[in-house]
Amino acid sequence: MKFCQNVVIDKIKEQIAKMEGNKLILRVESFQNAEFYLELYRYFEKYCETKQMEFVAKLTLGAFEKLKEQPEAKFFVNELLKENVVDEKNRITFYRNEIAESKKVILFLGTEYAEDKAGLNELFLINPKILEEVIEKQYHLIFAEYQEIMMEQEKRKLDHFYQELFSYVARDYIHLSDIVDQLPRNIQSFEELMQILCERLYKDWGFPNFMSFPIGKLKEKGKISLLEKANQFYLKSKLKSKTDIKKAYAKIEKYKECHEECEKNWVSSEEFPTFAMFEECLRAYIRGVDVEANRERLCKLDFMLISEILDLKISKSSQKRDTVIKLYDEPFLMLSKAVCYAVSDMSEVEYDNIEMEVTQIGLAGIYGEEEQDDTVQNEQELWEKVCRYAGGVISFFNTNGYLGAKRNCCIEIKQDLFDKRQISEFIEEGVMKTLSSSNTLSKVKFVLRIKNGAKAIGETKFEWKFSEQDGWVNTFGELNEELFSKVYEKALIPFGVIENIEAYTSAKSMEEFYLQLSCSNICYENLVPLFMQRYGTEYPELSLRYKELGIAFENFCLFVDEYGFFSALQKKNIFDNVLEAYKEVGNYMANMQPDSGLFEDYKLFLNSFLLAGNTSPIQKDLEIDRCIVPAYHPATLEKIKEKIDFIQEGENEIYRLYFEEQITCTGKEMESKLDFYHQISYINSSVDLLKGKNGCLSTKKMFYGYGVFDEEQGEKNHFRGSSLQSSYQKYGVDYDADKFGQMSMESGVMLRYIKEYIATFPATTGDLKIGVIPEKNLQPVISSIYYITKYCGVCIENLSLYLYLKTEQQNEKKWMMDWLEKSFEEESVVKVQVYIKQYEKESRLEGLLREQQLDLIFLDHVLTQKEVSFSNLDFVEKNYDLKFPMFCKPLPRSYKSVKREIELSQTQFSVSSIHTRVMYKSVKQIKKPVTIQPIVTQIVCMEEEKWRLVEQLHKSAKWIVCMDVGLDKHVLFNSEEQSDNYKMIGFSTGEGTYGEYNVTVSAREEMILDLKTRIKRKLTRIFGRWDAEQLEVASKHCIGIAKELDGSSLMKALNPKDYDMNNFLAYVLTNAYTKIRDEKNEQPYEYKVMISLDSYKHWFRNMGGKLEHFPDFLELTVEQSKPDEEKRNQRTTSIMAKLIECKIANENEERVEKAKKQICSGYAILKQMFDPNSQSVQRRYWYSQLYRVLVFQHINYADNDSGFTRIANDMLGVLDGNFTIQWSGEIYTFWLNRNMEKEERIILTDISEIPVEQVVFGQQLIKEMLTGQSTGEICAFEPIIEEKEEILLQEEEETPVPPLQMETIENLKEEKEQEHIDEKNSEIVEQKVENTKKEVNTEMKVEEQHKQIEILLGTSKLSGENISWNYTNKAMANRHLLITGKSGQGKTYAIQCLLMECSKAQISSVIFDYTEGFTTKKLDEVFRKNLEGNIRQNIIKIKKMPINPFKRHNINIEEIVGKEMLSEMSNEDIAMYSKEDSVAVASRLASIFCHVYSFGDQQSATIYQACKKGIDLYGDKMNFELFRELLGKMENREAKTVLNKLTPFLDTALFDTEGTMDWSEMLYNHGMVNVIQLTQIPRDMQIAATEFILWDMWYYSLLNGEEEKPFVVVLDEAQNLDFGEKSPSNKILTEGRKFGWSGWFATQFLKGQLKEDEIGRLQQTSQRIYFRPPDNEITSMAASIDHDRAHAAEWINKLKKLKKGNCIVTGDSLFGEHGQKLMPLQISISSLQER
Repeated sequence: MKFCQNVVIDKIKEQIAKMEGNKLILRVESFQNAEFYLELYRYFEKYCETKQMEFVAKLTLGAFEKLKEQPEAKFFVNELLKENVVDEKNRITFYRNEIAESKKVILFLGTEYAEDKAGLNELFLINPKILEEVIEKQYHLIFAEYQEIMMEQEKRKLDHFYQELFSYVARDYIHLSDIVDQLPRNIQSFEELMQILCERLYKDWGFPNFMSFPIGKLKEKGKISLLEKANQFYLKSKLKSKTDIKKAYAKIEKYKECHEECEKNWVSSEEFPTFAMFEECLRAYIRGVDVEANRERLCKLDFMLISEILDLKISKSSQKRDTVIKLYDEPFLMLSKAVCYAVSDMSEVEYDNIEMEVTQIGLAGIYGEEEQDDTVQNEQELWEKVCRYAGGVISFFNTNGYLGAKRNCCIEIKQDLFDKRQISEFIEEGVMKTLSSSNTLSKVKFVLRIKNGAKAIGETKFEWKFSEQDGWVNTFGELNEELFSKVYEKALIPFGVIENIEAYTSAKSMEEFYLQLSCSNICYENLVPLFMQRYGTEYPELSLRYKELGIAFENFCLFVDEYGFFSALQKKNIFDNVLEAYKEVGNYMANMQPDSGLFEDYKLFLNSFLLAGNTSPIQKDLEIDRCIVPAYHPATLEKIKEKIDFIQEGENEIYRLYFEEQITCTGKEMESKLDFYHQISYINSSVDLLKGKNGCLSTKKMFYGYGVFDEEQGEKNHFRGSSLQSSYQKYGVDYDADKFGQMSMESGVMLRYIKEYIATFPATTGDLKIGVIPEKNLQPVISSIYYITKYCGVCIENLSLYLYLKTEQQNEKKWMMDWLEKSFEEESVVKVQVYIKQYEKESRLEGLLREQQLDLIFLDHVLTQKEVSFSNLDFVEKNYDLKFPMFCKPLPRSYKSVKREIELSQTQFSVSSIHTRVMYKSVKQIKKPVTIQPIVTQIVCMEEEKWRLVEQLHKSAKWIVCMDVGLDKHVLFNSEEQSDNYKMIGFSTGEGTYGEYNVTVSAREEMILDLKTRIKRKLTRIFGRWDAEQLEVASKHCIGIAKELDGSSLMKALNPKDYDMNNFLAYVLTNAYTKIRDEKNEQPYEYKVMISLDSYKHWFRNMGGKLEHFPDFLELTVEQSKPDEEKRNQRTTSIMAKLIECKIANENEERVEKAKKQICSGYAILKQMFDPNSQSVQRRYWYSQLYRVLVFQHINYADNDSGFTRIANDMLGVLDGNFTIQWSGEIYTFWLNRNMEKEERIILTDISEIPVEQVVFGQQLIKEMLTGQSTGEICAFEPIIEEKEEILLQEEEETPVPPLQMETIENLKEEKEQEHIDEKNSEIVEQKVENTKKEVNTEMKVEEQHKQIEILLGTSKLSGENISWNYTNKAMANRHLLITGKSGQGKTYAIQCLLMECSKAQISSVIFDYTEGFTTKKLDEVFRKNLEGNIRQNIIKIKKMPINPFKRHNINIEEIVGKEMLSEMSNEDIAMYSKEDSVAVASRLASIFCHVYSFGDQQSATIYQACKKGIDLYGDKMNFELFRELLGKMENREAKTVLNKLTPFLDTALFDTEGTMDWSEMLYNHGMVNVIQLTQIPRDMQIAATEFILWDMWYYSLLNGEEEKPFVVVLDEAQNLDFGEKSPSNKILTEGRKFGWSGWFATQFLKGQLKEDEIGRLQQTSQRIYFRPPDNEITSMAASIDHDRAHAAEWINKLKKLKKGNCIVTGDSLFGEHGQKLMPLQISISSLQER
């Protein structure tokens, strides 16, 4: 630890040198190392003695106790005691205040544990941060004694190694310094140093050892995959599931097969004497047996062996530990998510605490209008607001959380960031600071370290962002001095008056509301003295109870202000007292028998805690018109507390599954689950209702804890979330398009139906027009559009968004335009245009809608609230163990009812229920005690204006999507005329944040008529012998049945794909059969509902199920309820649930097996959802989903019938789990090649989960169900299976999908169709591969050589046309290609695409691979599969290249001298001149070596002389060993210089100089792809080898090459090659075409390494492809594309915006039908799947 110790010593000496006065006190903390403190004391004891200064060092008692817990610190702790350094009497304050008469230095050690920490804040602080400042990730500085053995490059490698290592273990500078002190002093090299460090990784860091780490491959940057694999192995993150274990075992067996003598060759060790013992330990560790002990044994071994055996893969999406995870939630949820991320990889690792370190608190938006004089005060005020809410959240988490309660693992933090007493210390230490005025979000940076004792075994970094306008920040923001000044006899019940309250009640978003609130001036009244004055004499007991409520509330406010809300939650006598006191007053008033005059005075209690525009709500003769119920109202406090408890229970449930049931879950998945719990615990009301001037008021909208009540009827806040303007303001410079466009539940609903529309009408969605009539916020609109344009661009070219806004929403236009500019680039895949249409009245809106024909339009807020009233139910006290979600219950309705009624009361909350009872008594003026629990309901209806609007919408759009709470599939059809004009094609319930929405999709009737024609055509193909009349009857009958379905199948049937039509017919037949079955069934039941599960995909998404693995229908039959003895004779609803899967095809057992799996998968998920005995935290959400499915069916009783009342009450019981459910399944198989007089039922005995029957139908029965007639015979028909295969294959050929967009398209397609396509795709791919093999093995014909070959490059971004390279056009100057662009833009992928085209055209290729980009593993899977058996890897490091660079190549002498002169030459002359002479060969070698090694003229001459002499002496036997000897014998200095530089090259021996290369095997081998692998050798040798091989290939082509026999040579990293006049590359470019050469030159950049004339030669390639270049080459690249300066600027802009896979092409390409020559054009490279 010498290095760290020296840094601290220097810092202390620096302070001593600056010492003023007689006394200097310094505090040293957070080092947590007893030896460090001891050495520090001993050093300065001597140092101060030499300086004649008195010295005192004191270690705080708290730090001493902590250090004693470390076993390795025992000796040093005892030494500190002996030296009297430990402050055993806790006298730090004494030493601080002691007066020094002479020079005195005092060191306080471990002050983070001092009791009077605040009193030490002014002292100079020294902590580990100074080490960070000095080291700055330059870890080599700690290795001070080894600097001489490391080159600069090696130092950077060491830095990078530790930076990567500290991604997986906790960074500890002192420990690393201690390790360095223990190293041997005789280390001679960097390699030796690294080897020693790697061999002791487990000892030093608890990380797997590397006995044979490939140090030569260590780089200066980039991920070190071996370390990540070792971390995966240590955490068992890839060895958890049964599948993982099975795969790992298989790999062990495979290793043993490949290493048959592994037991014999095993190197015995103390841990593992034999391989068998090692294998036994490894297998035990993999399956989770004695994990800690086996992990320790295996980590001491060489991990390279384990890595080789298990072949661990690195997930591309894996979160690197050093990544900073960003969080945006309120403190409790934020903390929960952070811990989830931190422990997500630690399920099988022992740990006992989580250390939290806050590194920065940056506060935004705290400047006033003046300068920054009051910055510190503003910082303190903002953070005090944060602390009022979040204070105590860490201790709350530790006490109530699963980790703390069950695993005794708590969050430990040195300085509680939510303790407002720490604020001044944070400011002084520089931890808390003000961000620049451009920042709109405050940012808190912190680290969580997972620790086992004192050892940190994992570290995760976080950045938490929040806005000053966030709801939680302002929840208790109003607990200020103004409020506390109103206290009366220690009692406070406030009533606040706000000027211009309309600005608050009309606020569109949370940010807007809280911005108003933070700027408001609220005048408070204390209602306690007023209440005492009015009722103190007449009702003294009531007055006393009211005052006790005021005292309890005052205590609560003071406690929250000092310690925080979460601290109050943990103090029963603080928080619970408020709720209990409120209920005491309410119960007393509900049971009073008052005089009539007192009813008006009830409002004093009912309106307590409110904020209003004036004092009218507390005056006798005036009523309330609008007000705000604040977060500190007892009713809201109860709900906030229950919400927190609910999320805590949800988090605990996640941990139970994770730790106890060993269900693997990533941090991201845990975050998603927590978000779900947060969403379904949304607080949608404060109190149920208030009394207004014109009736009762219900909650209009909620802003976190603040409820808004307003007399204005009809407005509801359905689309919650930020408005566009406020969201944009909120993020400011922190704007993140992905975050801003993040999906909410509401936007997810919109997105789903947009995707449904695209899937239904794929041919018409190139230009998509969407209309939205948003009642309030635009955020869901924007996020759904953002998602569609980002991920679904392959389907849409132009998207037009029509926003119909009310006049008061006109400011939204500016923010919409700003959002578009931020979110879309000019070259975006989808062109987005937004049209703002504004209106004042509905009549004007109808006129605007007539102007445009849209694809689909969204309408929110369909229903209007008409009245709020009370319903009376017998009051039954229930013990609600779960209180969320807070759903507004749509009430059951009879078949005659036209009104929709919604229950608003949330009786699970006792405080608001008490408030409702008192309100009921007051409104109804009931003198007797209220013994019932009144229920608040609201009646909603669809007003005439909305009817007219909906009529117009159906004329203006194909689909109309309506969303509302009380909406059902009958509400849009209040007359026969409307039913005839448009048709419901989709309905689902339980959508939205907490399952509150119903959604309908409807369409014009004429759209359905088109379906009849398609059905008839389909039936004609299947049932070819039916007559025309029968087909007409059947198609009409199908349409009739379709109108009774819920619409999802009908929606799909509009899709042109035959597969969806098959599904539709199956659905129609299923519906027809269930009707027939029910008519025959005599079993009584109350009512029955059958839903298509396609309309309820959100169920399966929320449960994590795969969408393709569920059945078609769920049929629910409700039987008559019976008293349940176990539930005190409470009536229990009995539900029969039947899962139905239907298949229509020829008889096929595989389809039956598949149907069985779908039934079982659906049951496995649905039984968890609808389990009446479930203990899941989510169960209330799922019960509400089941309730909504049942409640939106008509009940066949009149409203006043006792049967209706019984069913309605039973149905409400479902919400509380008062039901039983019995599951079964049926598989309907409609076999088209069977003829049966009646259905056949088969009991399937191989399904154990539930009883399942298969019902078999033949063609005769099918005909009866479709027409009511029977032929009695099997009819000829066209098989469906073959038809579907043909269609799918044709679609794949005609509409290819780029790889980057495949996932998007798959998501857009219906899951059922996708499942079918997946099955067929494998067959199609296999068939293509087989065809390719046959093609490859066919002998190349001469005429094929001369045919026109066009190589597809890609598709034009402008026109969408295919762009091809006219490869064999003789008018081209050459066949060469230049492909350039910076790394990661898609060059290698593009080359693979073009090579596959060449291979299909029987053109062979040779690739020079320097970077392992073309190794088998790196090649794209599609490329490998299509060219299987046609790719050959030539690794010259393993198998030397059989060429001799000293060889004198043959020359075609006839071409040089001509036939006439050749005939005159002697045989001796012909033989002599038919080969190169030694001069040519020696010159060539000298040129290559000079280019590669930058030799000067004298060295060049030396090389030439040695080569020529060797060739003259040895002829074709000359080789590099002889060359070395000749150089060694030359005595000049240049020879020694050359030899020194060339020795590594000569030692490597890359060539077999005695072998002979058969180039025909590479160049003319029917499309063979030959990769010459030059990896694992230094770059200079790679270049030299390439030049030598190219020359050998060049001379072969001179004798054997022809223009009509092309071959491809790919030269990657071409900037490193020689393009001089005498180089092979120049020969290829200038003369290569006539010998068949097609040189493809790939480079990241041109400037820097190539001269201008060499760049000019490269630019002569006939075809050029420009991916995005490095920034410093954009201008020159643009000039190369277009020499016209006026156009160059345009290309600069386009080059800058090129995305991966997109490029600019220019040259002899073709496009369009007529093959026009290509001007520079931007294209998207066509994928391998398309080729």
